[in-house]
Amino acid sequence: MRDDPSFRPCWRCRRYDRALRICRDGKANPRRKIDAIALVELLGVRALCIHNPHRETLARRIFMPNTEFQCKTSKSS
Repeated sequence: MRDDPSFRPCWRCRRYDRALRICRDGKANPRRKIDAIALVELLGVRALCIHNPHRETLARRIFMPNTEFQCKTSKSS
């Protein structure tokens, strides 16, 4: 099991049907980033689970490819 707190396995999600062992929304939640990239390239961002930690980054790269994302900090007085 991963120690990454942002990753939620499917079986812990309330949208997961344990009897059928599938997501009720038809989403996929790959563990590895390379698998998430392949899924997004084939099916699009909508096929990726909202609980996947790589979803937002991949969506930004697809919809705004020429934009640089920087973390801005404010000076404290």
